[in-house]
Amino acid sequence: MPITVLSSSDNKLDLVVEGYPLALVNAVRRATILYTPMMAVDEVYIIENNSVLYDEILAHRLAMIPLVSEEAVGRYRRPEDCGEDETECSTKIYLTGKADSETGSIWVYSREIKSDDPTVKPVSDNIPIVLLAPGQTISLEAKVKMGYGIEHAKYIPVSASVVRYYPRVEVSEDCTKAAEVCPKHVFEVDSGKVRVANEIACILCEECVNVCGDKVKIASVEDKYIFEIESVGVMRPKTILREAVKSLRRKVEEFEKKIEVLSS
Repeated sequence: MPITVLSSSDNKLDLVVEGYPLALVNAVRRATILYTPMMAVDEVYIIENNSVLYDEILAHRLAMIPLVSEEAVGRYRRPEDCGEDETECSTKIYLTGKADSETGSIWVYSREIKSDDPTVKPVSDNIPIVLLAPGQTISLEAKVKMGYGIEHAKYIPVSASVVRYYPRVEVSEDCTKAAEVCPKHVFEVDSGKVRVANEIACILCEECVNVCGDKVKIASVEDKYIFEIESVGVMRPKTILREAVKSLRRKVEEFEKKIEVLSS
């Protein structure tokens, strides 16, 4: 049952998964969204804030800033493994900003966030947090801990996680209109003849079938799927996939234990 890498980069991973049931592949896909651990702001302690943003809004904006978690997943304990001692489960970040009459209004950006753990930091330095007018100040500290997407959207490490059917496209007769209507540019016309140029890009929308009829045949390959993962930058897609499978395995083991208890 092979798994083939179509393409891989720092924030995107495309796989061809063959021989596995759709239910299992989809379970892994859901786990990349809901059960992959990552770091995010959990509690915010406002020391001073006379900006235009209420404390609650400021805290929410901080929570939604994605934080790099590539090394943290191997260093910090998962939520279910944390006890009363949270030293192994969390770290802290700090943010201070002040606008005086000389500087005028200033933007406070994510680059100004300081962390006790240098590996846990915003994925980008250029995320705007708040605009301070002259005389306005913010000062705060926040607890950052690991969590899951099922708890809150701030813990979702992917911007996209998609499983789609692997397509099979066949052209029996020339129909140049197929190339004109295809939204994914699956076909190309060469010397007046249409041919399949990028079969794997087909999304099975059948627009080509609507204009060409039986001249074009579209079908999905049984038990063969394309799995696409796009990270928001907190972890590499490969790490997200690995951690998702780990969480899924843990859930299966927990389920087995409960079944054993009920059977005894």
